[in-house]
Amino acid sequence: MRLLLSLLILLSTAAGAAVDFGSAFDPSAPQMPGTIEAENFNRGGQFRAYYAETAGNSGNSGHRKQELVDVDIFERDEISFVRSSLTVGAIHEWLNYAFVITAPGWYEISLRARAVDRPGRVNLLVDDRLIGPSELIRDDPRFADFRGAGPVFLTAGKHNLKLDLRQGGICIDSLSFRRIQDPGPLPDPVMVLTPSEIVVADFDVTRAPFHADNSGQVDARDAIQAALDQLGRLGGGTVFFPPGHYRLENGGLDVPRGVALVGSWENPTSAHPGSGTIIDVYCGRGSPEAHPAVLLKEDNSCVRNLSFYYPEQFPGADPESVFRPYPFSIATSPSGWGYTIRNITFLNSFNGIRVSGGSAHTIARIYGTVLRSGILTGNGYEFSFMSEVDLGNSFWKEAATCESAGVRPLDPSEATALDAFTRQNLVGIQLGKNDGHLVYGLQVRDAAKPVLVKRIQELEEGEAPVFRGFWGILSKVKAEIFEVDPYPFPDVHFLNTDLVPETAEMEYSFPEIPRVERSGAKALYHVKSTAFGAIGDGICDDGPSIQKALDTAAAEGGGIVYLPRGQFRVEGHLRVPSGVELRGPHASVRRSPGVESCVLLAFEGKDSPRAAMDPAFITLQADSGIRGFSIVYPEQSWGRAVSAYPFTIRGEGENVWVIDVDLENSFDGIDLGSHRCDRHLVSDFSATVFREGIVVGGKSRGGQIQRALISWGPWSAGSRQNAPHRFGREEFRRQIGKEAMAYVFSDSRNESTFGLSSFQQFIHLDVRGDCRDAFFWHSAGDNSRGQNIRVNGGGTINVIGAFATLRNRPWLETGPSFKGNLKVFDYLLTKHRNNRYLRLGGEIEVFTEHSLTTDRPVVASSQCRGSPPALAVDAKEDTAWCGDCSSGECLLTVDLGRPFRVYRWEVKNAGYVEDPELNTDSASLQLSLDGLHFETVDSFFGNRENRIDRSFSPGRARFVRLKIGSPGADSRTRIYEFNVFGKAIR
Repeated sequence: MRLLLSLLILLSTAAGAAVDFGSAFDPSAPQMPGTIEAENFNRGGQFRAYYAETAGNSGNSGHRKQELVDVDIFERDEISFVRSSLTVGAIHEWLNYAFVITAPGWYEISLRARAVDRPGRVNLLVDDRLIGPSELIRDDPRFADFRGAGPVFLTAGKHNLKLDLRQGGICIDSLSFRRIQDPGPLPDPVMVLTPSEIVVADFDVTRAPFHADNSGQVDARDAIQAALDQLGRLGGGTVFFPPGHYRLENGGLDVPRGVALVGSWENPTSAHPGSGTIIDVYCGRGSPEAHPAVLLKEDNSCVRNLSFYYPEQFPGADPESVFRPYPFSIATSPSGWGYTIRNITFLNSFNGIRVSGGSAHTIARIYGTVLRSGILTGNGYEFSFMSEVDLGNSFWKEAATCESAGVRPLDPSEATALDAFTRQNLVGIQLGKNDGHLVYGLQVRDAAKPVLVKRIQELEEGEAPVFRGFWGILSKVKAEIFEVDPYPFPDVHFLNTDLVPETAEMEYSFPEIPRVERSGAKALYHVKSTAFGAIGDGICDDGPSIQKALDTAAAEGGGIVYLPRGQFRVEGHLRVPSGVELRGPHASVRRSPGVESCVLLAFEGKDSPRAAMDPAFITLQADSGIRGFSIVYPEQSWGRAVSAYPFTIRGEGENVWVIDVDLENSFDGIDLGSHRCDRHLVSDFSATVFREGIVVGGKSRGGQIQRALISWGPWSAGSRQNAPHRFGREEFRRQIGKEAMAYVFSDSRNESTFGLSSFQQFIHLDVRGDCRDAFFWHSAGDNSRGQNIRVNGGGTINVIGAFATLRNRPWLETGPSFKGNLKVFDYLLTKHRNNRYLRLGGEIEVFTEHSLTTDRPVVASSQCRGSPPALAVDAKEDTAWCGDCSSGECLLTVDLGRPFRVYRWEVKNAGYVEDPELNTDSASLQLSLDGLHFETVDSFFGNRENRIDRSFSPGRARFVRLKIGSPGADSRTRIYEFNVFGKAIR
């Protein structure tokens, strides 16, 4: 048996029998090969034959006017076409087409289409199985032919094609099926042991048929791009660059959707900065707006384990004229999601990384020397992660000391010129508009502005002002932060836990990627090889073949069992033995839904009365793991018909790992609580779950979970017919909001997490049983329907930086059974009418940034009986200064004792404890150095919030004054806390 293209899917007539796609427009169904006109979609109406976002057929053709799909005639050449009309917030629209294959064989499917207003995207599914992404459909007034997907093997008989339309208005004229020759085998995957990890790649760019030069002497751009494009057409995977220099002279690289560009890399803080895989960039010189060296073009594309060097960049006597501007070394398309940029060294980039519109992106382990702009992010909407960034001129200087690295040495005068230039021009990290951005471990040296919080105007045109700004949590930032554009919500500001003195000695340690002990060509077991015989067509049961490969690997001393592109049906369950990793081709987690280049289809245990106790779909024995694929339950429903299934993944011993895995519709996700799983690791994880996401217990010790996101998004935006899509999303969301608990921690010790994120779950973080000495860094629960954090048991629980959005209920609650100590090291709350916590048991300690006004001398222009001004600055949330403003203005003045640089103020109003109708309506903050002359620096008006938290351009002050413009409903102002934050002037 030959190893065929691993994306190729064998489809039979019976494959779609269980799914109702409607019936063919023509009862005999169109015969293929041939063409289907787009307006001849199936009969059966909304939710079966099609889904249309807007009611009615507003097209101009009169064709099928009684249905909801817009059918138009293109005026110039009388083309009849269907038009999608996706509105803001819509998930997608879709159409089904029945067809008959008369001649079985290999086919390519193409579209004649155009996009409107912005580029579009179409996913293609045959018999409800994703067969690959289409090309990005360009915004163009003319129709053009786009290669859709394939090659795909189609058996004789009836099938169904689904067009899944995404990203704005898309016009489809027709679909064509072309029979092609057998595409033949692909090269075997490559397994390489690099200093940072074991890489399994689809292509090695230096091998046939690409033969990219890695000496740095010949332009390698076209050969590399050919490998990237071919893998993009196949649906994604990894392109590997062995160590060496790769010259980019004739332009930059485009990384397609789901494709990873991966090299060999060592952390330059422990190795020489010029080692491993180096991209030598010659293109773009003098044109900073030109194509970047590497463009992550579409969803879930990735660049990892690379260094960038500009051989023609060097300082001279006049650095302003000699330093040459270049485009960004790495940039992203503004329309994509889920980008990953990890393990990167910049030896002398002019501009480093620009992420525009990169919601749910990951930037980690970035080092190097950058001259103008280090990392720039903006226009992101959902949780993203940034960690371990170190920028400074020492990396170029050190790399230049090793001639074997091919980096030109710097003489002392050039090194001095380099320092002078960056200290005058470099913005190390610019944080623009991002929601829920979780940032840890930044160090920037030799920069004019190390960290700049400022909107990126060119990325945010058309955005409502209320959505502009950086909103997230920062920790361990060894750099000065300059804030220009604070978030415009009155009670929202980014959180910096470094300003909490009690966190000084605390830190999170990011682990290295686990690896199996045995590596090399003989330790790679391909499930589609003749020895194991997996098919990957979504029809045949591949479970026995995969298990055979896993057992064989274990018997021979361990290794990696490789799942290539395809859909692997598993009717039973799998066990991963010790010393073995089950790995797919995804080099980063799929945070953007609908990109399934490798998926396991799970069936066992539906509606089992003992689902929680039944064998998990995948069980990990000690020292084993899974990595790089998706898992879907094709028979799972949503709403009231949801079915219970066993856990998707369960650990049964120490040192188990789950990395770069996404679960699209699991009932229960990962079980690390039924057995003791010391030192477990879950990293870069995404899921939709119906009940429990990740459960930790079993007396496990020293486990870690990082960069996890649990939301209803992956399944509601999925492409499969049984996904809730737009029309079932509200019911689906209600169910998740009533039952789903994202993260559950019970009997365990020393658990450490970073970036546990969730969206619209019932409970974000649930602590129960005997969980002790846990450290939860950057816990981010958005719109939890119950409590954001609930603690019903355990010992010492530490939450370092909590993010929560919810209304009219406590965000944190301890139950009566909790007897321990919960420590919260600052928190960021939004949308609260009552944002206090509820303590029913145990102790809660809250540590925040220390206010400069706390316990300082204070005077007021008036006071109510028993409510002196000192109660507004006593750091107690249940005492208040009351000022009678009926006879004139109310002033509260605090002497800070000495001058400070102040930048933020907070007011806790009457509604914090009393009736919100008594909230102060308007007030101003005034600063003074002498106590006589005050200047207004910030104000609020028309307030209905219980807590005001505002930032402003930093100013100098020894005296701060709260001036009440308009008090509460009874002409009195009640201030439970008046806090001002800043730093001492040196």
